[in-house]
Amino acid sequence: LSSFSQKTRYNIRLASRKGLEVRDGTSEDLNLLYGLYESTSTRNGFAIRPRKYYIDVWQSFMEAGMAQPLVVTIDDEVIAAVVMSMFGDCATYMYGMSSGQHTEKMPNYLLQWESIVRAKAYGCTRYDFWGVPEVFV
Repeated sequence: LSSFSQKTRYNIRLASRKGLEVRDGTSEDLNLLYGLYESTSTRNGFAIRPRKYYIDVWQSFMEAGMAQPLVVTIDDEVIAAVVMSMFGDCATYMYGMSSGQHTEKMPNYLLQWESIVRAKAYGCTRYDFWGVPEVFV
């Protein structure tokens, strides 16, 4: 955490103070995650594949022990999530999604931080933002 900018550290702590919680996602969450991903794609103007594609990919990776969704909630409402894959010593941010609600509570900052913390707990020594330009990392 100390290597992050002061503003990033502030936003991570703000999210915790505002009552956001991060939990491991399960297979039962996958349809909900697709709904969030669909909302994200509409809001940000990018194309996505049909629901079945993502559910099959996410489920297959999870069953192989190579992926873990993380879900951010506030008052039991899911507002953001990531699907993180793990292979060897590297965790990769594969998919990120959000409802667009409660953005002022900085759910994505908390989600990325928790992804890094959990990746380390899984034994990963690297975290790959997969496709995010270096200028943003």
